[in-house]
Amino acid sequence: FHEGKRPFVSFIIPVYNVQNYLAECIQSVIVQTYKDWEMILIDDGSTDLSLQICNSFADKDRRIKVFSKVNSGVSSARNLGLSKANGIWVFFLDSDDIINVRTVELAHNAVTYNKYVDLIQFDQKPFYNNSIISNTKTENNYLVLSKDQMLLREQSLSNLKFLKLDIIRKYNLKFTETIKLGEDLEFQYKYQMLCSYPLEIKET
Repeated sequence: FHEGKRPFVSFIIPVYNVQNYLAECIQSVIVQTYKDWEMILIDDGSTDLSLQICNSFADKDRRIKVFSKVNSGVSSARNLGLSKANGIWVFFLDSDDIINVRTVELAHNAVTYNKYVDLIQFDQKPFYNNSIISNTKTENNYLVLSKDQMLLREQSLSNLKFLKLDIIRKYNLKFTETIKLGEDLEFQYKYQMLCSYPLEIKET
């Protein structure tokens, strides 16, 4: 892929029987202030209306791609998403979460000023049921961390991370499909051990 042709970020969203939450999750990406993204929805054998909801959004927005598979768990779904992603960055989003409208914009601004960063992390966790993580944000409120600092910070458990797809592919990182609990943490720590320049965006 040519750098200019790749979307800034690929959102990878596993989907399994989340018809009550899914539209709100997808919409929180669609309304992002920075529009250069793609969304990869992996339907993991849903038996409710989730797949129909995915397809209805994909029909209206060419940045949204839908893939279906036999049910085999969230790790398998994320691995399929990684194989389909084209973005410079990837962002794993759970289908019952929503993100702040400026998430992609803030990440894009951060790497504009910090070109060697290979992980972007927000200092807040995902939020639920329309609760607000932060009303105000300041520009350029970034903290570049050493690898050791990143691994020691409690916020390292946050799922709000942008990871570089090229690093994931270079080292063939995958989610361990036999792990049923904490599979995302294992993947994150494997990735973080390969990072040279993590960066944290502070919410204020």
